[in-house]
Amino acid sequence: MPQFPRDILITEVKEATKVLGIKPENLILFKYEVRTFNFRRQEILEDLIKMRKDINPDVIFMPALHDVHQDHHTIATEGLRAFKNRTIFAYELIWNNLNFNTSTFFSLDEKDVMCRISLFY
Repeated sequence: MPQFPRDILITEVKEATKVLGIKPENLILFKYEVRTFNFRRQEILEDLIKMRKDINPDVIFMPALHDVHQDHHTIATEGLRAFKNRTIFAYELIWNNLNFNTSTFFSLDEKDVMCRISLFY
């Protein structure tokens, strides 16, 4: 089985955000080792709270609380704690959920896309 480069997540997010028109200086990257987020919950929560204070976002998009991927679940749980007083939209990835509890659908135009993206990797 071929191995992915160690920086594959960074490479992919930079390429994807470039396509979305997000400026590189608006991309915030955190260096957390994959599949270890649950061991670093407090650090992640503190980073999210700092982002809340620094950026002051109105709307948060994060994985759903019932996502079975351990890192996604940690981000969802700590994201809810950090941004509980904000509007949160949780997305469901078909390969990481055993069921779907979708309650909201909306269309995004180009003008609606966030100009700042954060990624934990």
